[in-house]
Amino acid sequence: MTGDTDNPEMDAAGSSGPNLGLGQLTSLLSMLGLPNPLTPVIHTMDQMRRGFDDLLTMIETLNTTLAQLNATAERVNRMLDDVEVPMRTMGDLMRRMSPLTQLADTATGLLVPRPKGKTASRTKSSGDG
Repeated sequence: MTGDTDNPEMDAAGSSGPNLGLGQLTSLLSMLGLPNPLTPVIHTMDQMRRGFDDLLTMIETLNTTLAQLNATAERVNRMLDDVEVPMRTMGDLMRRMSPLTQLADTATGLLVPRPKGKTASRTKSSGDG
């Protein structure tokens, strides 16, 4: 009985005593009619466990949402790749047809007769300015 044993399961005689689990300790205290000092700790740990379960569920939902968002982004990128080439071709075609459009505007002005009354009023208003 030196008193310097490091094992808490050893009793004063040096033999190992029964190893009480948390459930057994709670049962023993309730049989003796004593309040369990661990009840608040057990309650807090149970709340923490439920909180962690909710957190894990939220993270799994977030992962699913991000995976769906990533798939949507990939689809949008493919769609833009499919549309980009025809749009550039259309823009190039419009640029190349610009002189032809100007020629058509000029030809329309030459071929369509203008009313004589309106030409005179345009000449006066442009000369006054």
